[in-house]
Amino acid sequence: MRAVERVPAAASTGRALPQPAQGRRFVHLASRTRLGDLDPASAVLPHIPKDESMIGQTFLQAPFLLALLALGTGTPEVAVDAPVTPAAESPAGAPAARELLALRADVVHLGDGRTVENGTVLIEDGRIRAVGASVDVPSGTPTVQLHGHLAPGFVLPHSSLLPIAERFDATRGFLPDAAIVHAFRPESDALSKALAAGVTTVVLAPTEGNVVGGVTGVVKTAGGRVLKRRAHLALSMSNAAVDDRRFPTSFSGLTTELRRLFTAGEGVYGEVKSGTLPVLVAARERHHVARAVDLGAEMGFKGALIGAALAGEQLDILDKSGWTVVFETPGPNINTRIQEAMADYAKSGNPFAFSYVDADGMRMATAQLLRRGVSPDAVLRALTVTGAQVAGVGGRVGQIERGFDADLVLWSGHPLELSSAPVVVYVDGKAVHRASTRPASTRPASTRPASTRPASTRAKADTKHTGANR
Repeated sequence: MRAVERVPAAASTGRALPQPAQGRRFVHLASRTRLGDLDPASAVLPHIPKDESMIGQTFLQAPFLLALLALGTGTPEVAVDAPVTPAAESPAGAPAARELLALRADVVHLGDGRTVENGTVLIEDGRIRAVGASVDVPSGTPTVQLHGHLAPGFVLPHSSLLPIAERFDATRGFLPDAAIVHAFRPESDALSKALAAGVTTVVLAPTEGNVVGGVTGVVKTAGGRVLKRRAHLALSMSNAAVDDRRFPTSFSGLTTELRRLFTAGEGVYGEVKSGTLPVLVAARERHHVARAVDLGAEMGFKGALIGAALAGEQLDILDKSGWTVVFETPGPNINTRIQEAMADYAKSGNPFAFSYVDADGMRMATAQLLRRGVSPDAVLRALTVTGAQVAGVGGRVGQIERGFDADLVLWSGHPLELSSAPVVVYVDGKAVHRASTRPASTRPASTRPASTRPASTRAKADTKHTGANR
């Protein structure tokens, strides 16, 4: 047995290695270019060079390419940051060699409320093969000992990660054929910041300025992978969708036109009515929510309500309704009424998830719910399992279970503690982000968040790399 090699979190630059790719030039969302323009043979979008004429390019002044930082598999003992050595091609007819990796952590959060103390996650070819306290790890498998809490990567079923110029068309209220996935820039700085916050999957959505904003897409924050090109039809019942400079100019006109379109049932409207395409509806105020729920009941569709911060005051129409509320994450200045309403809805047992604007807002929104009595299990489930279900990829991400993608985050403490931070982020079993500094060690691992207040100390979260299992 070789000596154990310790690899502290500070050994990394905090960014993934760049892997430039070539591809077609970016086309604006408003052009309605269809997905047929993309390479159908690949699940990874082509590289999109920066368009100097694009409005709103200041949102992405310093993009860098996100790529997978792979673990070496040529020998059982390998530094975490070592690149993969290309494997020799298998002889004709021979099965391809499996890529195995075992991660052992002080606490493993499965995502649905269950935890495993001193758990092991066995990964095969980027997917989870087994998880538990006693996993049979094949001899020779590279094994990484992680000190901290291992949890599923967060899944946010709505986000504002794209420049507004690519998510909004001021000239038209209805864009049923627009595909937001065209605006996906895998190398964007916004995606890398989400990745560093422990977010591994997001739904890219248009703004609420168009009544029908187009079709959303589900992507991973590392590797340029598109999980779902057609995830939802984005609708807006909010004030921003009503504009006196173009149709519709009133809420009555908005509702009447949507009713006409869904009754005719052509194109995406027919997909929604048939249940093959869910909806994401921007509905901030109480009357927005009531209008969305009434129209859904009349036309026979359900989905998720984005930004319904006062949902807890509308349990009379939302309780057991089949709608999921996706809370926005506005940060620490949210008023008391909204905090109480969000907590009341979260404690009602109805499904809820979170939108993503930035990391600080996401962490503060979860902390506010915890302070008002929402259980940690319910909040973590909202960030993982429920988020994946709303995104339409619930059978693939959001849980640490056999067959799921190995999208995992090592936290320095409980994932919901404000004093915790992501140390290593894995996507498809590859370490794609490592924190640039290592938190100080003062607190033992616990399965519950000890506090939601910021602290000057952090739990131990270093990593060590061991040799092969014997």
